[in-house]
Amino acid sequence: MDALADHVRVVRPVPALTGALASHVPTVLGPMCATLVEAAPGEPLDIDELTVAGATEWGRSLASLH
Repeated sequence: MDALADHVRVVRPVPALTGALASHVPTVLGPMCATLVEAAPGEPLDIDELTVAGATEWGRSLASLH
């Protein structure tokens, strides 16, 4: 994502104190992989506020990265 950020609108990862861009974190569901990223521009959106149009745009944006 760091390399993509020079060409595509994505947030950059923020290194952990260890310098790693991803960390294994123990949770009650088992170990998870976590990455901290810079704050993205815009307003936070709760899932119950998501509209069909918003979900479509979200999916389109995600698909453009792949």
